Amino acid sequence: MKLFSLGRDERIKSRAIFDELFENGVSLYGQSIKIIYSVSGFNEKFPVQAAFIVPRKNIRHAVMRNLIRRRMKEAYRKNKNILYEKATSAGKGIRVALIYTGTAPIKYSDTEEKIIVILRRLIQEQVFSE
Repeated sequence: MKLFSLGRDERIKSRAIFDELFENGVSLYGQSIKIIYSVSGFNEKFPVQAAFIVPRKNIRHAVMRNLIRRRMKEAYRKNKNILYEKATSAGKGIRVALIYTGTAPIKYSDTEEKIIVILRRLIQEQVFSE
């Protein structure tokens, strides 16, 4: 596994997984970014799977939604090791959906800072100690 990559298998693509995540997941709210997570079975290769969502309701133009989504993916890709280390040491898998809740695009540096904060909050929620 490449530590700073974000491959196809690391992203949530299945409709069934999305439905399960939104029905049974737990939410954490940050500034402009909301995270929904659920603990799942441990996959040694990819213990964390992620999805990136920018609602059309908040950002009307597809160009802007795609820009925000790319920024979120890049920020997560660079900082996912925070979550990976905790998941592998606990022997648990986790699925997360990062949802942009802002109404205007923000700079990449701000996006990265908010992703780091929400990932650290997720670790502090004692998700992996159960």
